[in-house]
Amino acid sequence: MVNPAGSVPPLNRTTARAIIGSLADGVVPRVGAHLFTAGRERWLQSLEEDLEDLADEASLDGRLRIINGRNGDGKTHLMHLLRQRALDAEFVVSYVVISDQVPLHRWDLVYSEIVRNLATRTQPDAPGLRAILNPRSPDPDVATDFTQKAISARALGGIHPSFAEAIYRYCTEQTVNVDAEQDMLLLGSWLEGHGHRLAGMGVGGVVDRTNGAAMLRSLALTLQHFGFHGLVILVDEVESVLNQTTPRRRESYQTLRLLVDRESMPVRTLLAASTTPPMYTDPQRGMSTYPALWSRVRIESSSDFINYNSTLIDLTRTPLSESDYVAIASSIRSIHARARNWEPVEEGTEDFIAGAVKIAASGRLTLTYSPTRVFVKMIADTLERMYQHADFRPSTESLVQQFGSTDQLLG
Repeated sequence: MVNPAGSVPPLNRTTARAIIGSLADGVVPRVGAHLFTAGRERWLQSLEEDLEDLADEASLDGRLRIINGRNGDGKTHLMHLLRQRALDAEFVVSYVVISDQVPLHRWDLVYSEIVRNLATRTQPDAPGLRAILNPRSPDPDVATDFTQKAISARALGGIHPSFAEAIYRYCTEQTVNVDAEQDMLLLGSWLEGHGHRLAGMGVGGVVDRTNGAAMLRSLALTLQHFGFHGLVILVDEVESVLNQTTPRRRESYQTLRLLVDRESMPVRTLLAASTTPPMYTDPQRGMSTYPALWSRVRIESSSDFINYNSTLIDLTRTPLSESDYVAIASSIRSIHARARNWEPVEEGTEDFIAGAVKIAASGRLTLTYSPTRVFVKMIADTLERMYQHADFRPSTESLVQQFGSTDQLLG
């Protein structure tokens, strides 16, 4: 929820400045996303219900959510909010951004990124599986009976034998060579999806596309075994596959199918993936070109009444209202006041914000990015200019053109 206008909870100036800097650059800040969230309450309530259901030990299912929206509609923002809620609920969370370095057509790299980016409530800065299950300093949430759980992990039902052996040896430091530290590095690397089979330690095979679903299930079951409520995997920028060649795009969709397959999805695991509308509508490059994936993610609904609990979180159907934009602007202004130790309310921002709000919520803008991202950048950047230049006053004229020029800067 957005805080009441002009109200920001305790926030040090360094953090406030970092938030404003990110907003002025047009990106989601690493912290503080909850301070300027509006219009997404129903979606967040649904996601919180997912976490509540998955945390129940009686849960026998996993959960898939696809967050669909234009660039700047708030997909990444919503993922950041979900990440924090999941950490607070004692889930292990991995946030993965699909990129040239982590291409979706390379299952081994995607799996490795998932494992290396695992974060917990007590270690939120993505320490990875090695740090969470570090035998000499395990995560505080799993430190109790750590060794006993490591030993019994080999008897877990549904876990891949090689994964179970690697977990056991890594968590109990059961090495076989004189250089024990090297063995530990090899085990950790194997668990992260790298390296070769470790036959001398009873760890056969490697993580690849053929056993990817089994390894992901093994990871989820292991984390639950050690005491976490479940696993949340956030996969952002999936829409980047649209720009790939046809063979690479098909391989990418094959990887995505492995991730979203409801039949093989690990129990007590939530997977949220971001998409853009062309992934659903483009007949040449979209997900419909890969039937094995399309059958799992296709959403059919013609109703004007949104089902907030459906697999698809369609942000294009819930545009922000004028009151939402007012709340966001008020929070940004309050954060900026904390960051710069001044009071922008008295500096003539009211007319500018009121005009920008009406245009952003009008639905008549034609932009590359969504009005929300452009609006946020405009407000943050304008406040920065006002603070830095005593004679600067934001113009209320040609606001549509200002939206357009700001949109171009985001590109």
